Amino acid sequence: MSSCHRDLVGYHFCLYCEQALKIVYLTKRRTFIKRTTTLNTNTHHQDTLGEGKTMAIFNNLLLESEQNILEIGERKGIREDNNCVSSIHKVDDVEKCLETSDKDDNMENIDFHSILETIPGEFRLEASKYFPDHNIAETLSAKIIPHWTQQQRAEAVQQVLAGDEDGCCAGILIKLFKVNEHIECTRSHKQFIEKTFYRFKSVFKNLHEERILCHDQSKLSFTEIVGYTDKWTWGRSSSLWEEALAHHYGHNPHHPQHLLGQQMTPEDMEESVVDMMACHWERKEGGGDDVPAESIVGFSEFYLDRYLPEDRRIAAELLRQVRQSGL
Repeated sequence: MSSCHRDLVGYHFCLYCEQALKIVYLTKRRTFIKRTTTLNTNTHHQDTLGEGKTMAIFNNLLLESEQNILEIGERKGIREDNNCVSSIHKVDDVEKCLETSDKDDNMENIDFHSILETIPGEFRLEASKYFPDHNIAETLSAKIIPHWTQQQRAEAVQQVLAGDEDGCCAGILIKLFKVNEHIECTRSHKQFIEKTFYRFKSVFKNLHEERILCHDQSKLSFTEIVGYTDKWTWGRSSSLWEEALAHHYGHNPHHPQHLLGQQMTPEDMEESVVDMMACHWERKEGGGDDVPAESIVGFSEFYLDRYLPEDRRIAAELLRQVRQSGL
């Protein structure tokens, strides 16, 4: 994944004169650098986390991580040296210490002042003081996006899903926060959900087409777009991610975490199995039409550990039927 460049070399400093605090922007340009984390696609090899209910809860969390990593794929990036802005005396000092990638995003420049203007005035000073010591993704996640109004969020998600970068908030999300990676991944996954369902429809007798067509639709909501991007593109376990995960579980009953401790309905159970198969088919088996059924259900039994015992038995039986279907 290519690096993200800052469009403001200027840093600011504060002059305190008794009761007055004034921010001075010294220059017009600064390179934006993003922080990404190489994601580990082998989450299920982590150490045993506990027994009983504790083990079940941790298994659910680990599974969610692995499943989303499969959906996102491996990403590479760079880390910003937060110690680079160590002096406020010379602009040259800032320019020399900034680290940049050898790849160019070819993105339009966005001035940090225009980003500040998207949030209420009372939060701008805090955001401007936070930015010099953190990269743009951290700043957006912690100090900008949480302060957007419902109207800004609604307009932004509509524009982002349409690929429209002209809106200020939509431009920030696409060009700087890189939400398109999550959106493309989600759309691809939804296609494989349909592909899996139509191929093995005869096995899933309680699952209806209408349910399949709206699978994971909440991942295209503002809350989940920014939260999943923060986690799986930028590697941040932030409040945006926590809100997104809770939102996803709350709106998708095909996850056992939707109603912890309660058995799933037959349709929820079958959609959950299709979900596992689609992820494995697309991300581990290459997604080809000639991949045999036995390979599509050839994922680790670790995936079944999140279910209650009775649901685990039902899932195993459905997988057996798929394996022997010859479809």
